[in-house]
Amino acid sequence: MQSGAVDQHRSVTGLVLLVAAIAIVLGALHIAATIVSPLLLGMVLALIFWPLFVWLRTHGLGIVPALLVLVVGLLVGVGLIALVIGSSISSMASRIGLYTDELSARLQSLDAWFASYGGSDVNLANLLAPDAIGALFGALVNALTSALYQGFVILLLLLFFLVEGQAIVDRIRLSLDERDPNPARLARFGRDVGQYFALRAAVNAITGAGVALVLWLLGVDFPLLWGVLTFFLSFIPYIGMFLASVPSVLLAWAEYDLAHAVVVALALTIVNATAENLVQPALMHRGLNLSPTFVFVSVLFWGWLLPGGGSFLAIPISLGLLAILANFPDAGWFVRAVTTASPPDELRELGGAPAAVEGSG
Repeated sequence: MQSGAVDQHRSVTGLVLLVAAIAIVLGALHIAATIVSPLLLGMVLALIFWPLFVWLRTHGLGIVPALLVLVVGLLVGVGLIALVIGSSISSMASRIGLYTDELSARLQSLDAWFASYGGSDVNLANLLAPDAIGALFGALVNALTSALYQGFVILLLLLFFLVEGQAIVDRIRLSLDERDPNPARLARFGRDVGQYFALRAAVNAITGAGVALVLWLLGVDFPLLWGVLTFFLSFIPYIGMFLASVPSVLLAWAEYDLAHAVVVALALTIVNATAENLVQPALMHRGLNLSPTFVFVSVLFWGWLLPGGGSFLAIPISLGLLAILANFPDAGWFVRAVTTASPPDELRELGGAPAAVEGSG
């Protein structure tokens, strides 16, 4: 009995130490988020562009010319996006007062409607006071400025990862036993993550183009800006498309009326549903079928832990952790609890086609 009590005490002590260690690691990650987030984003971008880099190398280009081609292409793409965002923000700044007045008038009318039915405490117009709009616009400018700086850092990390990525993998492989399967699993997992993001980017590009076209046809201002916003935010499962749609719906309400805003919301919903239910299955043939609850909690958790990039990286980070846990029998219950169809063996092997997540848009 005494031996059993000692074993139980050791088990509890080990559990406490494990929880404390995890808390320390997570706290350190949260504190170092400004460094960790760009680092992880740079690694993901390197996984995405690595096949293109290898293709350029196999077609006769050296390391430096291949990097130059990638850098020029990225700079052109980033420049075009910055041009769209910059011109749209500049035009929006000159009209922000008009939009605010119009939307405040719409909300006052809605307040009057609620008051006629006894809702005297409702005061929606105060939500869009000039000070609140100014603060929101300032936050948007600061976020874009921060994004440009982060983009420069991520670009540098991308270049270093592309140059030394293969050498790092080779050194890891040489330091391990030849029969150790982990290097091959790691390489396969990295390839799958890169393919997932590349195909997700293709789906998002189609969604963003559809959003821009619909908003242009419906006469909503700055359709290209909202299309670009949709492209990036759609990397965040479940809530990304909603966050991208709110500004354009509010703008449609300010420019026209509530009925027009409802039409815009329905049109954006149709575009997103078409992309997620027709385009995505055509490109991403097989998925890991993660539990929607697990995906949503992962987005919230990693978004809090790593501000600025955690929400975008929630799926690959979670898949990586599940792949690690799948190798431990004691953690099998958790892997089975958060997956809906795929057996843990698929996670354990880290193989197969690019992973898709149900409802990831």
